[in-house]
Amino acid sequence: MTEFLSQYNLSEIDKDMGNKFDKLLDFDYQEEKEKIKSLQKTIINEESLELLESVESKVGFSIKPNPEIRESKINLRYKTSGSNGIILVEKDNPEYLYKISTLYDGKDFYSSNLVETIYYSFFKNKYQNPEEISCLPVQSESTLIIRLSMFIEKYNCDSNIFEKFRQIGISNLDDYLIIVKMKSYGKDLHTISMKNPNTVNTNFGTIIKNIIMGLALLHNESILHGDLKTQNLVYDNTSCKIIDFGGIKSTKSNLYQRTCTITTRPPEDLIYEYEIDGKQPYINYGARSEIWSLGVVFMELILKDNPIHKLYNRLMIFTKEECIVLKNIEIEIGIKNILKKKSGYDIFQHLDKEYLAQIESNLQIKKIIHIVNNMLRTNPHERYSSLYEIYHLMFDETMVLPVKKEEIIEILKSEIYLEIFNNFRKQFYPKIYDFLIENKLIYSILSTINIIDRFIIILLNNDNQEIIEMLSDYEQNYDKIILMLCGAITIGISVIYSDSFNMHDFIKILNLFSFSKNKLTDEHIIDIIQVIVQILTILEYDVIDEKFNYSYNDDFTSVKTIYEEYISFVNQSS
Repeated sequence: MTEFLSQYNLSEIDKDMGNKFDKLLDFDYQEEKEKIKSLQKTIINEESLELLESVESKVGFSIKPNPEIRESKINLRYKTSGSNGIILVEKDNPEYLYKISTLYDGKDFYSSNLVETIYYSFFKNKYQNPEEISCLPVQSESTLIIRLSMFIEKYNCDSNIFEKFRQIGISNLDDYLIIVKMKSYGKDLHTISMKNPNTVNTNFGTIIKNIIMGLALLHNESILHGDLKTQNLVYDNTSCKIIDFGGIKSTKSNLYQRTCTITTRPPEDLIYEYEIDGKQPYINYGARSEIWSLGVVFMELILKDNPIHKLYNRLMIFTKEECIVLKNIEIEIGIKNILKKKSGYDIFQHLDKEYLAQIESNLQIKKIIHIVNNMLRTNPHERYSSLYEIYHLMFDETMVLPVKKEEIIEILKSEIYLEIFNNFRKQFYPKIYDFLIENKLIYSILSTINIIDRFIIILLNNDNQEIIEMLSDYEQNYDKIILMLCGAITIGISVIYSDSFNMHDFIKILNLFSFSKNKLTDEHIIDIIQVIVQILTILEYDVIDEKFNYSYNDDFTSVKTIYEEYISFVNQSS
């Protein structure tokens, strides 16, 4: 098993394996030996372990902390699990959760886990001030713990915790597991609205403002949450935040992705799923679709009930009473048929007389209900198209979101490197274009090329000898180049399409398309996964934006221009 880019020292550019600190130690090591030695007395904790490792790599000798003052390990307990991950919580401090998930289970690559991990760091990359980050109406306070060994060093947990992953065929846990420590934000709105409805009523304005603004932060980046529901909204008596990024999808995706729970899934998605699927191209309505889900959330907060969920339960009860065994899919088709016959939902019809009497003179709440009714139109073209419009109608003011920090775009500094880089592009980028177009993954072209460009530029700007050799001698390093491209393509497909896919089939498709001179085998999968982790680490998981502002030779057309020409050609053809 090869270690791709094994010579590359992450600490040279002040990057660690997932945790970026504001300042790494910047000692003159010859003059400051005593300061370095003082680190031997540092209490072991998550940050100090990372710091020690970064210093060790710079000074070339090992710094051993004093075991007598080793901080006692934090005890974790099992909380819950999903299909491909588990959540742990600190026994003595429920303020933090630890999500452990896998990229690969020996068969499938879990794009949703990759995308969710990317978005744990996404807003930390966008906003610089930690206080501002903590106030964002989205889950934004998290730390990536890439190394399992470090996790075990710091935390006490039952050895059976990892048995779940071993049972699905994962032997080398270090290669596939992603561990994220995240802040826990209190109870979800579904629980609160059921058990403490007065909390929702009293803070209704603040709650819906936070939800709209949090969703707008996502929509402004051309992404949809994908599974908006009251269970994925938390409130801590101060602010409301959107959590759980496992269903996130791009507004640019032209493939249908079933991420949304049935009770908040837009009617057009249900109709496509059960009537059209494959017969016609999927139409991505973008924000309009998520505005339906948002309308269902607001309806539930107003009614303290979800009529669609009630309909689902009624169908379940009916099938039991009639001794009919209906599969879940058949119940969803039933809901689809009922929604299709309706022009939309009118919340006023679901309110009891007592509540209607209470709000008779409350023009603000009546106005909000009318707006929510328009969000719940069955025809997506009849809904609002923008969260800014909804916010303005509800609150008679313009929505103002936090200002993002200025983007720093890495530019290739060396003219010599620029020449070999552009030669590499001419040689390999057409292969990527052709492969992605042939496999109907056109919308991931820009994302994939962006990832490769930025990854290589960072390495070249740090004079990484291995990447220089790779770009200078294709024949000698062809296999390494293909592994790097496969890793970038996998990330590029994941961030746009978010669908999990079979890695063995992916290898076969690559071979059928003659992507590589030498046939790739299933044994190369582990190498590709390792490359994926290294690319993500060097790019600090910031792989969503299209940052095309690089230097190009006059004889090489910009990647963005080529991409736009392809899009235009495909649109004309269809």
